[in-house]
Amino acid sequence: MTRSFRATLALSLAVAACGGKEALSPVGTDDGRRAAVARKAKVEPPVAGHMVASVGERTLGPFFARRESGLAAAGLVAWVTVAEGQGRRVVVVPVAPDGTPRGGETIAAHVSVDTTMLVVRPLRGPVPGFLIAWTSLTDRGKSLWAVAVSDNGMPRAKPVEISRTNDDIIWVDVIPTDHGALCMWAEETRGSDANLIAAAVDTDGKVQGVPTRVARGVVGWHALELPGGVGLSTVEAAPADPKARPTEHRLVRDARPGGALSFHRLDAEGREIAPPVTVTTKPIVSGDVEVVRDGSRFVFAWTDRGATEPAVTMAAIDDKNVVEPPRKVAEARGGASLLALTRGPAGVAVMFEAPARRKGETRRVHVARVDKGLVLDRSPLSLEVVGRGQPELAATSTGFAALATTADCERDSAACLNANAVATLFRTDAKGTVVQREPLTFTSDPATLGWGLTCDGDSCFALAASPGPPGTPSRIRTATLRPRTNVAPPPPRPEDPPKDGPHITDITAIASGETVVDIATTRFGEANLVAMLSSKATDGARRSTADEAKTTPFTLSTRIVGDDGTVSTPSIISNKALHVGSVAIAGASSPEDGGAIAWVARENGDPEVHVTRIDKRGRRMNDVQLTTTKGDAADVTITWAGGGWIVAWVDSRDGRGEVYATKVSPDLTRVAREERITKAPGDASDLVALAHGDAVWLAWADSRESPKDGVADIFVSAVKMHDAKRLFEEQRLLPTAAHSRTPRLALGPNGMHVAWIEEAPLGAETPNTSGYGAFWTTLDEVGKPSAKPSRIPLAGEGAATAVAFESRPSLRAVVARSTPEVISLDAVDLVASPPKVSSLLALDGPPSLDIAMVFNDDVLYFNDEGPHALDRRARRARIAWTQQTR
Repeated sequence: MTRSFRATLALSLAVAACGGKEALSPVGTDDGRRAAVARKAKVEPPVAGHMVASVGERTLGPFFARRESGLAAAGLVAWVTVAEGQGRRVVVVPVAPDGTPRGGETIAAHVSVDTTMLVVRPLRGPVPGFLIAWTSLTDRGKSLWAVAVSDNGMPRAKPVEISRTNDDIIWVDVIPTDHGALCMWAEETRGSDANLIAAAVDTDGKVQGVPTRVARGVVGWHALELPGGVGLSTVEAAPADPKARPTEHRLVRDARPGGALSFHRLDAEGREIAPPVTVTTKPIVSGDVEVVRDGSRFVFAWTDRGATEPAVTMAAIDDKNVVEPPRKVAEARGGASLLALTRGPAGVAVMFEAPARRKGETRRVHVARVDKGLVLDRSPLSLEVVGRGQPELAATSTGFAALATTADCERDSAACLNANAVATLFRTDAKGTVVQREPLTFTSDPATLGWGLTCDGDSCFALAASPGPPGTPSRIRTATLRPRTNVAPPPPRPEDPPKDGPHITDITAIASGETVVDIATTRFGEANLVAMLSSKATDGARRSTADEAKTTPFTLSTRIVGDDGTVSTPSIISNKALHVGSVAIAGASSPEDGGAIAWVARENGDPEVHVTRIDKRGRRMNDVQLTTTKGDAADVTITWAGGGWIVAWVDSRDGRGEVYATKVSPDLTRVAREERITKAPGDASDLVALAHGDAVWLAWADSRESPKDGVADIFVSAVKMHDAKRLFEEQRLLPTAAHSRTPRLALGPNGMHVAWIEEAPLGAETPNTSGYGAFWTTLDEVGKPSAKPSRIPLAGEGAATAVAFESRPSLRAVVARSTPEVISLDAVDLVASPPKVSSLLALDGPPSLDIAMVFNDDVLYFNDEGPHALDRRARRARIAWTQQTR
């Protein structure tokens, strides 16, 4: 009952389409010699299949329901035959606890030739059994019928027409109760939503009382069995688009914008017994929602399509109606969409699909355990699923089980290229590690589709379809899958984050379809203002060379990004910004006063520094060209310095790149002279700045010791806030043979910290040793290292290519690590002893991608790329550093 019936119906039609016409065959036939040999040896085979039906095209079903567990379990398989004259038949086969049929086919009902939907579910109550419900077309709408069936497959009474409506019935479900069941259905209106109706039925299938409307004007829903009643989740329709034409009618089954989510508690008759609880008021829930009960709380999952990229999002409420706010748990290139949610003794697990990873007829499906903080517990199990069949997920007593059609081969084997697609069960342990892979081959009659997965302890049951030649029926079996361990444990994965180490709790795209080359951010009150340099991405366009990127104009824009990841409409500052100048942003004395952005544009043939005043929403107010002297300006910085901003940059007006600084007032009037901070052979580059006390500290790379080769070391200095004059002489941090670049500053309780990259030569076999990698140290009051520089550890092999750094509340770093195959982001807690390090994620971009990263208040902003235009984007990731902070 956790999935929209529309998806289930599509699956049943896929099964039915495997053959050409219907034919009957013996029920209960064993699946072959292997099972017989195993029985003689008194060894139960891991897979046992028993024939229950042969179905042809246009058959509805079969569907499988199972009630209770152990020796008390009972099952029922039901389907609707193809048209036979003016009618069709509902046929059932009872199933024993071990999955074997308990008799032949029984006709449960004769139905209309226009029957369109079938549901089979358990009945509880004083006389347990099963309820079969179906819908049929009428002259003006649809009717809903049901019949109660005993465990032996015999109908208990004549079918009952539960409802007849002029609307379209698009979903039906049956939820067991202590008195029988509650039948629920959705009637699609002629507008853009649906009404949900409920009717209580007894164990004979008779309606008790009058059907009642339990929800109106909804576009998504879910029904969950609760003690004494039902938990109903509803998604309200989003506000109508005022630009839509009056003649346009978007139906519920069409793609729709998201809606708000509420949870209702109903009794066994469908009456509301408590006020609804609002899970989220934001219109972010798209399509169906999945819900499970996890101890004393309810966990919700859905696909959020409100942002640039769809993402799997989860929330929770406890028994006291305290809501744990929505959190994005799965995001991937091109987005991620929810497939299933389950809960068992091992906890909660989610199944989702990353659509952009499709390769031909395959798609990437992931299964991951979700911890108490609504965070994926570890790297998910990934499956290459073949075809359009819906993968399924169920809980076992020791972990989870997934049923999907995959290539019949060992993972990463060369045989997978030509392997047949077979319905396969994957069983995991409590940690999500695969311990069993069981293809449903049935000796020599492999099934290409499996569905109706349910598990009892560690044994699982499902239906499986083996197609025949074109024009012949498909053979349907019940499949019993017993536990065993036949998958070797995977080698230790050093990049799996430790449970008490750094990990991502939320990730989303803040801009898509843009090639992003630089990012800057600052805090404006309750939100972050993000500035970026980017250009519109187009499919098939090649990446710009480094020289082209320096001269090509980019768009400078700002966005307000909330703490929940919501992003405002971008404000365009300029369309002629240069990458060589970078972008820097700083707030004023208060959020209401906005801030300023420093950047570089070509003026009269030379790159010159601009400073733009912005309001609190990041919108342009006024702009000044700060430099006019002939020469190239680059690497601009801006820092609030009390009564104005200190602006610093690298300027080649004298033939070499030197560091300059000045101060401007809040209205951008220059209030200090241009001060030349450096005077040395070689060029300065990669300038950064940070305020500390009454000074603004500067750090940069400088090739003064090797001007011809351009091999630089890191230097630091500081300027006074009131007049931008140099406070102390430049200090070289560490004379090294490697090229030192891209310093980053962070202010801690014991002084200023600086991190940088010691660049490994191209092709180095050990790029994180021999003096290469990311380093950091602490500075004294005059910029000298107060401790020996330390290498920042990485989570695996590779070369450190970029570093982001912050020290509040404690010293932390994120390092981009490049290997020949991929580029990853590693998080490092430098305060821990030894430092805690873990791999956060692998980027979609190539290993050669120049990573722009900004780290602020445990939120990382960075760029990423992929093969398509929409894969080029800026992303935001929130990082938790210990399990307790999740």
